[in-house]
Amino acid sequence: MNNMTARILTSPVWKWLLVVLFVIEVSASMFQAWLPYEDDAYIFLRYADNIAHGYGFVWNRGDAPVEGYTSFLYLMLLTGLRMVGFTSERVLGWSGIILSALTLVVTIKVAEIILRSRISVPDLVVLILCGFSPNFVYWAMRGMDVPLFTFLLLVSTWVYLKYMYGNAPAWGVGLCFALLALARPEGILIFLPTLICDSVRLFIVARERWVRNVLTMVVSFSIAYVPYFLWRWNYFGYLFPNTYYAKTGGGIIQIREGLIYVVASLKAAFGAYFWWVLVLMGILTLLFYFLRGERWPAGWEKAYLITVAICILGMAALNGGDHFAYGRFIVPSLPYLALIVVSTFMELLRRHRWLAIALGIVGLTLIGLHYSQSDEYVETKYAWRSVLHQRMDWLLVNPSDYEVYPNWVQGFVMMGKTLRRVASPDESIAVVPVGAIGYYSGMRVIDMVGVVDPVIAHQPFDPYYIETWRPGHDKGDGRYILSLHPDYIQLMDLLTSQPVAEPDQYMLQYKSVVEIWNNPEFHAEYEFYPLKIDGGWYYNLYRRKH
Repeated sequence: MNNMTARILTSPVWKWLLVVLFVIEVSASMFQAWLPYEDDAYIFLRYADNIAHGYGFVWNRGDAPVEGYTSFLYLMLLTGLRMVGFTSERVLGWSGIILSALTLVVTIKVAEIILRSRISVPDLVVLILCGFSPNFVYWAMRGMDVPLFTFLLLVSTWVYLKYMYGNAPAWGVGLCFALLALARPEGILIFLPTLICDSVRLFIVARERWVRNVLTMVVSFSIAYVPYFLWRWNYFGYLFPNTYYAKTGGGIIQIREGLIYVVASLKAAFGAYFWWVLVLMGILTLLFYFLRGERWPAGWEKAYLITVAICILGMAALNGGDHFAYGRFIVPSLPYLALIVVSTFMELLRRHRWLAIALGIVGLTLIGLHYSQSDEYVETKYAWRSVLHQRMDWLLVNPSDYEVYPNWVQGFVMMGKTLRRVASPDESIAVVPVGAIGYYSGMRVIDMVGVVDPVIAHQPFDPYYIETWRPGHDKGDGRYILSLHPDYIQLMDLLTSQPVAEPDQYMLQYKSVVEIWNNPEFHAEYEFYPLKIDGGWYYNLYRRKH
């Protein structure tokens, strides 16, 4: 290898170039007329507004506190930004993009520890497998807490690996995992296996220090996390967030659907066929390191990465997954899976060169085809085309045909803005999608599925509705909703080209909607109230008779 080739292969410039390309790729969505957020992102914004204006951690101003969010740290980040003047909704997207880019930077640092490669190519492959996965790209700009949790998880791992080599203090590990637990409660369930792994490692290699180091981690974690936990338990009155009660309790069906969710999400991330390349590499790893008795290179590091990846995927399965596209709960595992794959490939390359090269060519070809044909990349290309040509992605209705507005969240935003014009802040509306409608309307919003309503959230699942398994959407109580006497009730979630008085088959999957529609009291007290809004679309509401 001559000096020029060596400089090219070892230059870190390529890594940073990939990070810049990632930022360019995902930034297009932030310059469009419509933001690419999920509806739940607006739940964070409504809470942040209420906190910033002194109303506390409440969904409806004047109501009792309810923990209708899962990430305390993300909520505090948004609240702080709003309090210092960053009130634009776009702060959600830019926060996610910046945190995702920082995640890739920390992934590079972890890769340098794990791979120990003299050239940059293995690190670049890790970045491509992780950072350009459709799942990672999708959730970078959806306004949710996924980028924050993934970033803090990688930081915690990086600090822990440095600690293993004596380059970081044990208390620093505990503090990082405390921040992770503040980002999402699942952080605790990753910290516990970390303690177990480190206890086993230290007991074997340094018996005299293992108790002291592990206790230091526990104490530093507890100092940072326990006061918050005691405060939130006292403040909200429940051990877990309201979202946990709304989404769990499905038993075997929940676990079954969670496993299906994990497999489907991994296929979305890597492709159906590349999945089998991963399985084959896993089998080869077992053959080389167990059956043949070969030494596991950097065994503790790789074992820890596998442990974290299994924890993330296992928690996603036990939680039952969720209803969003591109598997947000498996996104934090992507850097770990990429590191495991590349480190295994590097070991194969050292021992079985031609087999590794063949697998590498097949794997990269499959992953390239999958990424290029992904719906997420089609949307990204459309986004940049819209930005460069200054096109407004506004859809006009065709009044001669029955149509529905295809972009749900855009429709919810239009609904919320319409309600702000036609209704007063002291009026109330009962809906299923509470995020954008709640944020933009400024009204009192009653949640028909219980994500921000503790009464519905704590009810048991109805066996009939649980079979559909849409986490966070399978609970409901129509009689309870009617007892609150909302001024408006929304039984159709989509904008339509013509007025639609009766809920469609999709809406009849919701327990509250079915019970309200079948209740004579509803038909006696409410009247159909369709509103024609921008673009010629109809917002189908029911209004309480006066």
